[in-house]
Amino acid sequence: MRITARSGSSSGRTLPAQRPPYTSSEKAAARKLVKDYIPVVGSGGSDVSVRINRPIEEAEKDLEASIWPGLTCVAFPKVESREEVLLRDRIITNLEKERGIEPGKIQIAIAVETALGIIKAFEIASSSPRIVSIGVGAEDLTQEMGVIISKSGDELWYARSKVLMDAYAAGIQPMGLIGVEPFTFREPENFLEAAKNSRKLGFMGAQSIHPAPIPYLNQGFSIPKGLVIRMRKELEAFEKGVKQGIASVNFDGRMIDVASAERCRRVLERASAIEAVEKKKTKYLT
Repeated sequence: MRITARSGSSSGRTLPAQRPPYTSSEKAAARKLVKDYIPVVGSGGSDVSVRINRPIEEAEKDLEASIWPGLTCVAFPKVESREEVLLRDRIITNLEKERGIEPGKIQIAIAVETALGIIKAFEIASSSPRIVSIGVGAEDLTQEMGVIISKSGDELWYARSKVLMDAYAAGIQPMGLIGVEPFTFREPENFLEAAKNSRKLGFMGAQSIHPAPIPYLNQGFSIPKGLVIRMRKELEAFEKGVKQGIASVNFDGRMIDVASAERCRRVLERASAIEAVEKKKTKYLT
């Protein structure tokens, strides 16, 4: 189990994560600390996330220790079925009720890290209204496949592409980073271009095992100001045309129709969510 600060669930950008091995005694000791550390970790304005263990015996203990006011999200690892999610969801629901937390407030982030999890990704992603994101666990999946993870990520194209589409079909955020060596952080600036390219492919955020790449990831997954300005102008032109009874308009040599306008709205909505998170962080840090 681990507790981390997230740069914002609504923006769907960066989720810090570590992957250390823990003994049973270390897990028990960690559980005793979570409640008191939630306000500490979230003191800078970030959302607070806890990653639980997969075995239900461990997961139940982790949830019992973690579901307290101030927690934003629980990360489920190595998910392989809808039933796994629903069982843990019920535990969260009961703990919310017992501890005076608004029903449904605790979010869920999903990692699919096996071939079975990839195949069932849509079923998993759509299993609970608490779920806000899903991503591929590259290390465990490639271990199962018997292949080495590469910088290009060619060996994971199918898995990542499938989960990307499954996430959109389920109405949640797809997480993924393509173009950097996994589990590295000595040259964090390399993450900027990787994040920009991953955003262009449709991914909304990524994980990092070290805090160093996080500023670059946040920048890369944010919507560029120039794009925000263009989307706003295109939408304004379309809405003006609609008022004049025109279903599509010409804006700077580009046809803007209903589908284009909806794209503009989605981009602007996400940009606004990211801006809100940044304002929240600035408020806490000043």
